[in-house]
Amino acid sequence: SLATLLATVMASKRRGVEVYGASKRQVRGKQVETALIDEDKRCLPESAQFTKLIDFERRIDAVISRKRLEIQDALKPSEKQKKRLRLFVTGAWTLAKPEDPTCPDVTWTLRLEGKLLDVPKARERRRMSTFFKRLMVEFTNSDQRTQTHEWQRKSGSVEADGFEISRTGALPQKANIFLDLQDVPAKYKVPSVLANILGVHTASKAQILVRLWVYIKKNNLLSSEDPQIIQCDGYLQHIFRVPQLRFVELPNLVERCVLPADPVRIPYFFEQDRSHVYDTKIFDLEVDVDADDTGSSFLLAATTAQQIEGLDKRMDKLLAALNETRERRQVLQDFAADPAAFSLMWMASQSADEDVIAKGPSIQHAARRAEFYDDDWVVTSVQRYLQEDADHSRLQLNQQFATVVQSRQ
Repeated sequence: SLATLLATVMASKRRGVEVYGASKRQVRGKQVETALIDEDKRCLPESAQFTKLIDFERRIDAVISRKRLEIQDALKPSEKQKKRLRLFVTGAWTLAKPEDPTCPDVTWTLRLEGKLLDVPKARERRRMSTFFKRLMVEFTNSDQRTQTHEWQRKSGSVEADGFEISRTGALPQKANIFLDLQDVPAKYKVPSVLANILGVHTASKAQILVRLWVYIKKNNLLSSEDPQIIQCDGYLQHIFRVPQLRFVELPNLVERCVLPADPVRIPYFFEQDRSHVYDTKIFDLEVDVDADDTGSSFLLAATTAQQIEGLDKRMDKLLAALNETRERRQVLQDFAADPAAFSLMWMASQSADEDVIAKGPSIQHAARRAEFYDDDWVVTSVQRYLQEDADHSRLQLNQQFATVVQSRQ
């Protein structure tokens, strides 16, 4: 019947099978494209209003992003305050065999404790471990061999006011303590060129965008013809590798530039003199804590963001339903125009599908021909692969350089 034939054709299209000469495949899970094709515009004259709405939405998003950065720049103080976390690093050791003074082995302990200073008594005291997501201690012995101990935050980690490592053996000469801060939102390391013009070396992505927006306004880099276009000066061209960019592209470009923040390094030397069996050193670390003032909390707008996301999902569903309806209409029109030719074409398509299934994926056969690599997607794919490979290599080099610098210190 016609209904059965229509269902079979639509099911084949959803599976991505080529039907009566169709040249495009549907990718499952791909986000629905909001741009309407010319055929939809001819069938639905009202679609012109939808196209205008989409363009208006893009402009509104750009303006909102710009205004949000301006408001964040104007609001003082911020939601975070700088506090001092005082760290106490204590090394202690005793002879493993007191009855045998010649025995070199000792029982030694390294203890790390912390306390947040200048905190009102009314506020609940935070435990030291809440400020860190990872802690690593590297011990160096007299023969320059190293031994590493690591703690990493997990979902069920119990908060504590300190950490302690106890061992029996040769007394280490030195301990390097590496602390990765638990920043919310997460902070990143800013490249040197961008850090010089922004005046910040480690910051969150939102803070980097705010400072970058201030730099753009201060140097009049916005296009006079289109405020959404940013004309890059020499510094920004060196960083982003483009002469101009759209404002909405800034978050993605910043995402590619930033690097993981460097850990805090605390060196500790064990006293080798047997008259010093207990030694404590004090270090002050600057950390961010939540401020009492929440005057800028409206910028988060979690409820509004959820509503916008829900409307976007609903619009995607409507567009998917519209595309499916258009395909059904096209199938019925082709069948009504010439039922015999349509049936023959459909049977030929089914026969070709069976051949493809029997021989394997058709893309393997197409990839053997030179013209397969003449399409535009090949150049785009190669450029994207080279860019990702270069970013990965740059990140590895920076990490290796940081490791070499720390080892020399």
